[in-house]
Amino acid sequence: MTESLEQQLDRLHREVVQLYGEGRYGEALVFANQSCDLVRRAFGADHPRFAIRLINLAVLYCSVGNYAAARPLALEALEIQRRAVGEGHPDFATALDNLATLYRLVGDYAAAQ
Repeated sequence: MTESLEQQLDRLHREVVQLYGEGRYGEALVFANQSCDLVRRAFGADHPRFAIRLINLAVLYCSVGNYAAARPLALEALEIQRRAVGEGHPDFATALDNLATLYRLVGDYAAAQ
């Protein structure tokens, strides 16, 4: 039996959460990237669900210390949320908070402000 899109996304999410919890970040990144690609193909690169996947991917990259890979993902997610839901929406605030956290982790406190 073929999995539906939602079943595939749920399975990928469970894999990411499990692997992340086990500290297997590199493997979690593989599944997180697959999830990102699947959502982008299904809903488009301007969809809020894609932005959420980008944020999750950025968090994973931060977990392995790859802030250079995380930053453009966090910025892209922020812009998608700005266009899709607006600056007054909680999802935009979450994306903004994630970006500020990333800047704080790399010591760029002015940008985090």
